[in-house]
This record gives sequence, structure tokens and C-alpha cells, in this order.
Amino acid sequence: MGVRRECLLFVLACVRLETCGAFLERYADTFSRQARFVELTEQNATFAAAALRRPPRSQLQHLVVVATSFSAPPTAVPVLSHRFFVRGEGITAGVVAHFAAYRLWPDQELFPDKLSDLGGRSLKAVTFHYPPKNMLLQAADGSTIHDGLESRLVLAFASVLNFVVNFTTPSDGGMWGGRAVDGTWNGLLGDLHHDRADIGMANLFRSADKLRGIDMTVPYMTDYACFLAAVPEPPPHYLALVRPLSWRAWIATIFAFVASVPVLWALSGTADRRFKSFTYTAFYGFGVLMQEAMEAVPRLRRAQLFLGQFWVLAMVVAYAYRANLVAYLSAPAPAIPLDTTHQLLASGLTWGVRAGGGWEAWFQDSPDPVARRLADGMQFVRSFSEGVERSRRSRFAFINSKQSLQYLVVTDFTDSRGIESMHVSSECYIPFSVALGLPKYSPLTGKLNQMIQRAIQAGLVDKMFDDVLAGVQRRQGRRAAEGQGHTDALSLNLSHMQAPLGLLVLGLIASTVAFMVELLLGRLRPVRSCKEKTMWATPVATSLPPLRRAGGSENGIKDTRRCSSSQPSTSQDNSCDGDTKTESRPRILLSED
Repeated sequence: MGVRRECLLFVLACVRLETCGAFLERYADTFSRQARFVELTEQNATFAAAALRRPPRSQLQHLVVVATSFSAPPTAVPVLSHRFFVRGEGITAGVVAHFAAYRLWPDQELFPDKLSDLGGRSLKAVTFHYPPKNMLLQAADGSTIHDGLESRLVLAFASVLNFVVNFTTPSDGGMWGGRAVDGTWNGLLGDLHHDRADIGMANLFRSADKLRGIDMTVPYMTDYACFLAAVPEPPPHYLALVRPLSWRAWIATIFAFVASVPVLWALSGTADRRFKSFTYTAFYGFGVLMQEAMEAVPRLRRAQLFLGQFWVLAMVVAYAYRANLVAYLSAPAPAIPLDTTHQLLASGLTWGVRAGGGWEAWFQDSPDPVARRLADGMQFVRSFSEGVERSRRSRFAFINSKQSLQYLVVTDFTDSRGIESMHVSSECYIPFSVALGLPKYSPLTGKLNQMIQRAIQAGLVDKMFDDVLAGVQRRQGRRAAEGQGHTDALSLNLSHMQAPLGLLVLGLIASTVAFMVELLLGRLRPVRSCKEKTMWATPVATSLPPLRRAGGSENGIKDTRRCSSSQPSTSQDNSCDGDTKTESRPRILLSED
């Protein structure tokens, strides 16, 4: 015998209620939550009321029992049903109407909505600290405040359905728990399986393993599996001088400089004495590239035009380099974290998940080949905190809920400047449906499903999640402000100056080595400067015009000078290059008688 799930009305005729109860228990997973049940039995109303308060009838919202006699003529037949959580009590049952003369007395709805008002009933919600879904915060008076997305969601449902939430932790001190090897259930799932709690919330993923022991609502959110890994150390400061430009930009700049120097040297020709030297031209081009003012420009127009084009290139490169250099020195670029599965596989890191959560089966059964490849090398840790600690201290990537890992990074692994020491990958795998847990065949399942769907349609779930994160950021901001007090301007230190100081040391070493090599090879020669050059007078006439004397001259002074004949004289000229040149030039001697 089978039961079709689309059936919404069942009429069961049983002499004894145990027979109908066995049928209901056998096909409990098949019935629709909206199905109506009518039981006809010959047992009396007292026995029927007791049966309504016990499973499986206590877990069906729309069920009535008609206590009649199949052999005796019908009289006023009692109609019984249960009432959920009336006046703060548990499930009660009793006579709600009588059927006589082919009509119902009093005339009323046999299958009302019994969960729209729970009458202030206290429902036990089992959870533990697992942010951002559930957070157990310490208040100023020492009491515990429950916050988080799921806590706010359940409290919103409580205000609508009129019940009080009594938060508690798993009775055995565990966390999620599950089904043990011996078939027993422990942890949060154990409390739900054994009806020790009414609602369970701990970022529960819907899975076949959990549904064997508990009920779960429709998903209120979709989460993903991502990996958490430590951020590598940032690039060293001694690379700050080369990081402002990419390697392609460096190659293009160097090529432009190397090609421009010989072109400028060739275009300058022999018209410019300075540009005849290739070394001078090379240093001239380097000075233009460094945006240094030069003392001269080439004389020829062709060289000037080429130099102008090169100057534009040098200006763009220099300004871009200097601007990026300031940024890299004051705020060095952070290290690039692992963000994809291919990077994870190529990094040499190991990876793993929390044991006992069904993670291995999810990855192995995934249609994604990348997820199945991760399943082959998967390791296991005993708890969430152990996985996080291992990924922080060793070369290990911890795979878990994306939202939980992101919250952890924001709260525990992000400094006041927003720099992360741990990173959650942007590439994720295997979407998970997150839902609330309830005891098996709980009458609240259908009602909470309806509430969750309304909350999703209204955008309430996303709004609550944003509010939770905003509250966390405010608390983090206050802690950072209390810890720092004030923020000083960033000052450059020796660590930032590693690159220029290192180049200075390398230059000193190179010049010292070159000096020693010159001494060893005997090529170091003193250079003598020309302190004085012999200036030869220009040859003139050998006779001077006669001076006029008194009586024949103006000043009356006797001219005693006479001109001697020009005689060649020999003189040595110490030239700048150290060569001795001997020249014979006429010398003019003036004497006075």
C-alpha cells in the first residue's frame, strides 16, 4: 500500500486507534503538511483524547477523531481534536463539537489554524556561539545576550506567533552533534531528535543524514563552502623602487633610453663640441629621463626635435613613477592571497574540513570535478576552531561556511587599517541550503515554513544579516578607537628606505672595486692641469715710430729705447696632455737708453 503526497484528505476507519496510529506513523514522511485527517473509531472519547496527545497524532495539525459506534444507531457523536500550546500549556485534546442530525453542533471550522497564536507558550531553542548566525554576548550585568541572524529571525517569529523563546545550549555540552556509530544522536541534533528542544539553530545545512533524525524548515538562506588561508607576507621594501612600474613598462622604458642615446648622439653631429662624446650624450639622456635641468641643448634643429619627443616620454614616465613610488613607500601593496582552487592546488598547501559534518560526502557527490579533486586530498580536523588555528599557524586551508569564515576574518583577523591576515577565497563550491531544525514531525514545521517564505519575500532575512554585520563593525570600531586613542601620520622609517640605501651601498662597493682594479692594473695616472700657458706675442714690425722729444718731441724725454733685431728663442710649452712642445717664435725686445 502506498500513499501519494498530493493527497490532502484522508478518512481512516479503525475499530481501535492503534491500527490507525500505526498507519500514520508508517507513512509520516509521505504526508503533506497541509493534509487533513478524519479518524472514525469505536473507542470512547477519553481514550481518543489520550491518543491525540501522543505521537504521531500530536504532530499532525489538521486531525479530528470521531468516536462513534459502527453497529449502534448514531446519536450525538463527539468530535475530538487537539489544541496546541493553549494558555502556556502543552498539547491538549478534547471534544470540540458534536455531530447529530446530520449537522455539526456548534457549527465551526474543524481544521482551523492552530499555530497562528501559541498563547505565550515558552519554546526551547537550542543553539551555541557560532557567529554571525548565533552570538552569545556578555552584557554589562553579566547576563548573556543572544544575537545573530538566526536568533533575530526566531525572535521575529515569536513576536508574530505569540510565543516566548527560551535559549539554551546542547544538553551534552557539544555542538552540532549527529548520529553515532551505535545509532544514538548527540549534540544539538540529539536534543532535537529526543524532543528535548523545540527549535534548533546553528547554521544547519539541509542534508539526508540530518533529515533521518530531525525535521528541517525550508531554507532561509543559501551558503557556500569556501577555504580560509593565511595571507602571505607582503613584498619586501627593497623592491619598492621597481614595483611602481610593471615589468613590461620597465622593458619599454629601458629600450626607449638605450635606443634614444645613439640616435641623439648621431643627430647632434660635429656641430656640438659636448655631444661629440657618447658618454656625455648618455648621461645627458639619463638626466632628461630623471627630469633634471640640463645646461645646454643641441644646436641642430633635428636633434632638438628628437630631444623634445624624448622629453615628453621622460616626463610621463617620471611623473607616473614618482606618484606610484610615494604610494608604495607610504602604503605598501598587500600580499596577494590565495583566491582560487587552481592557486590552492599549485601552492603546496594541504586542505581539510571539520570531521563529522558530512563535508566529505558533499564533495565526493558533487558534479563539479574541482570539488571531487579536493575530496581526494581532504584532511579532517576535530572542530571549527581547530581548523582556523591550523590554517593560521601552518600551510593549511580550512574549508567551511563562507559567511562564518568572513565574519571570523572581519572580527579577529583584520586590523584597524583594514588589512587582513587571513583571507576567504572568492571561489567557492557546493551551495548549501541553511534551515532551522525541529523535532521529527513537529507541528511547527509547516508554520515556520510559511513564516520563512514571507520573511524572504519581504527582504527581512537580508536586512537582518546586514544589521548584524553593521553591529559587529560598530563594536569593532569602538574597540579600535579605545585601543588606539588617536592615529598618527605615517612616517617613513629605515625599512621604507631599504632600496635607496641599498643602491647607495652597492654604488660605493662598485666604485671601490673599480678603484682597486685601476691601482692593480697600473692604469691610474695623475692628471696635471695647465697652470700656466706661455703666451707668445704676435709678431710685429721690428722698428717703432720715433718718439717726439723737446724741441722735436712733446715731453722732452729722451728716447733711450732701441729695437734689437729679432732673434729666435726657444721655449717649452707644457700642454694639458703632458706632451712637451718646442716652438721658435720671434720675440720683441724693448730697451731704454
